[in-house]
Amino acid sequence: MVIKGRHLLLTASLVSLSVSACGKKKEKNEEEISVSTNVSTPVNALSIVGISLKSAAAGIGTNATMALSGGFSADDCDEHAEPKARTGEPADSSGRLDKSHDRYALQQLYCLVQTDTGSPDSFIGSISESKFLACLMGGNLTFDGAEHDVTITKAAVLACASDYLPSSQQGEVSNGVPEAGINAKLTAGLGSQNPINTAGGWDAGMKLSFSFGGQPMSLGLLVSDNANVTAVGVTNASQGASFNQDGYVATIDKANGAIRYESMFQRIRTVNGTSSNGWNRHARVYVKGTMDSDYKFSSVSKAQGIYSDISVNDPSTTPSDPSNPAALPLKSGTLWAVNGGEPGGFVSKMYNLGTLSAPNVKASWEVSTPVSACNGDSSSGDCTNTALSLASNADTAFAMDLNNSAFVKVEEWIQSTSSLTFTDLTFAASQQ
Repeated sequence: MVIKGRHLLLTASLVSLSVSACGKKKEKNEEEISVSTNVSTPVNALSIVGISLKSAAAGIGTNATMALSGGFSADDCDEHAEPKARTGEPADSSGRLDKSHDRYALQQLYCLVQTDTGSPDSFIGSISESKFLACLMGGNLTFDGAEHDVTITKAAVLACASDYLPSSQQGEVSNGVPEAGINAKLTAGLGSQNPINTAGGWDAGMKLSFSFGGQPMSLGLLVSDNANVTAVGVTNASQGASFNQDGYVATIDKANGAIRYESMFQRIRTVNGTSSNGWNRHARVYVKGTMDSDYKFSSVSKAQGIYSDISVNDPSTTPSDPSNPAALPLKSGTLWAVNGGEPGGFVSKMYNLGTLSAPNVKASWEVSTPVSACNGDSSSGDCTNTALSLASNADTAFAMDLNNSAFVKVEEWIQSTSSLTFTDLTFAASQQ
């Protein structure tokens, strides 16, 4: 498919997720996990996660604490899930809220969960992107652990694009797909036959391999499903350095009224050459409240989030040591954390990377005083919750800095992760 600009990467990852498609229920060995509806048709599981995330954002926006600032709505976010400034507030030339504002971190958390960008720009956008890919595989899934040659017809691509992609992208997709369709290799397995992850307790895994623009790629999706927990894991694993490496895991815990989400978008590569796409982003979120039978939040009592974004000077820069992509010089870095709910209000802290040459040192993030904020309790205006703060050099690993010895590659993380269970966030490089 030929998609211009940033949509090239998005479509590549989209096609990747197609591996997870809506498939047929197959027979299995007695010892293997059963194929639930949400496993045999993974787009269902993705839809559940998307709906729950969207409702979590609504719950954050209307939390009683937010009454002090009038709450949040979709009007507070732009099309890229960035916070918009309100009248009279400091803003850049695009109308985005200045990062020095004490509401920035909390508002961006809301926007990242609420705004469907149709791309990895936002959490909900990543889910929507995945649903398109899941749909693409149609009835091709065979849960036998074996690799199968499959063809995704152009008609199937167009139908899925119509259902799950913005109209602005549908024409580009149509023009880029050959009339003969897309030839691919698809592997799907239950339990021990999971082709992506056998250690994480997932019910099933699905993996698609294909060639796009002459670039070999491998992509996959994990699903876990039972009466109380639905979880998905997605990976877009390029075999080259010039394409993106993305992964995320989302777990809906209906029994405890919680959603957990972690994503790693690795565009500064660490394998196979010196190419770089310029930035790494890492997010971790926990939201707890009252959840109904449809996995929707009617209220939110607790919300936590950590988010980092680092970028290099020039995406095409070649390191002085070609074998060490970590030599790419960083241009900027931001990291924020939000913690709170009722009672106690929302507290947040925003860090800017002040010493670009040493992002793996805690002091480098504290050269400029971090922006600390309290969006207080609706009755007192005060915050009693404790802010999540960098405590040591080890905490800087969350920012996915290649110089940090604790750096976790996306492909390694997705191979060992399982359904998420954390109830309080930390800055650890990865957290279960």
